[in-house]
Amino acid sequence: MKTTQRFIAIIAIFVITSYFNPVTTQAQGGPVSFQVFYDNLSPYGQWIDMPAHGYVWIPNVGPGFAPYSTNGYWANTDMGWTWVSNYEWGWAPFHYGRWDRDYNLGWFWVPGYEWAPAWVAWRQSPGYYGWAPLRPGIEIGAVVGGTYNPEPQFWVFANERYMGDRYIYNYYAPREDNVVIINRSSYIRETYVDRGYGGTTYMYGPGRESVERSTNRPVERVVLVERNEPGHIVRGNEISIYRPHVENRAGIRPTKVEEVRNVRPERERQENYQKSHPEEHRMEEHHDMQRNDRRTEPEHINQTNEQRSPQNQRTEPQQNQQRTQPQQNQQMNQQGNQPQQNQQKNQPQNQQKNQPQQNNQRNQPNTKNQKTQPQQKNQKQNTQPNKDDKSRH
Repeated sequence: MKTTQRFIAIIAIFVITSYFNPVTTQAQGGPVSFQVFYDNLSPYGQWIDMPAHGYVWIPNVGPGFAPYSTNGYWANTDMGWTWVSNYEWGWAPFHYGRWDRDYNLGWFWVPGYEWAPAWVAWRQSPGYYGWAPLRPGIEIGAVVGGTYNPEPQFWVFANERYMGDRYIYNYYAPREDNVVIINRSSYIRETYVDRGYGGTTYMYGPGRESVERSTNRPVERVVLVERNEPGHIVRGNEISIYRPHVENRAGIRPTKVEEVRNVRPERERQENYQKSHPEEHRMEEHHDMQRNDRRTEPEHINQTNEQRSPQNQRTEPQQNQQRTQPQQNQQMNQQGNQPQQNQQKNQPQNQQKNQPQQNNQRNQPNTKNQKTQPQQKNQKQNTQPNKDDKSRH
């Protein structure tokens, strides 16, 4: 009897432990090859043969696309900050391989063998967390050593208060500010070693405590769960994602391969995609409007003004005064530069203020007040210049 009870207790503990701590370090299923990428990504883009990289993939997306920027967000897991893409094909290009950009073709993805929550480098500057995709051939050692310096436009910087927010793309800094932000930033060098996945090393991202201080709220921990087929599903604080071991096998290729010379330029492809997917375009416009609204936050304005030039720093207090006290500044400017206009503009106001007192004291009808108004005007016109003279001196 006791043996049976112990056996049941052991099974119960195993079930509970498996439920609350699902396996996240051991990929399920046997190893696969690049063929799984070739077949599953073909409906969502084009495979082309580039001499420097072999077969690379160009996604069918709308204007403004950038990897680890568009249509996704960051989730904190035991393995580091994980990019959760809203694209159906996001399970592969954001967790394997590298991204690069061609002047004519735009962004393209080079398949890789190792899985990671995201293949990016991280930076932190006052008010921002930033990240950039790793280019082909870049190893983690270059990031840790601080020698990886891609073009400024590779970087995405977001307001630190919204790290982990599912709508973080509404809080990106304008890319034209990247140079200034990069110069004030430093690399985040914390790494993670996935012991159960061949010892793969990648960048962990901002520390949990650092993000909690920046956001002033606890960071939600998300659990990664294995998935047996291509794709990913998000359920509450659980992400089920397909991440098989990938082997290097010879003799495989995409079913359809385009030559580089036959691929249309990025802008033309994105415009055509936009026309064929109007719903996605309307959603992107809505996000752009929200993003522009968020850019006017006071702290963002202060940061960019301080970063741009000393002249802006000097003029910013005056601009803030003008925004908060427009009427007072207008009156001061008018008194200093246009005394005659001030006399004319202030006369009706003074008359309106003084007339009730005169009416109350004399208790005369309105017709008599009207007769005495010209004299009052003359008196005020005679005395007004003296006031202006005093204020100037």
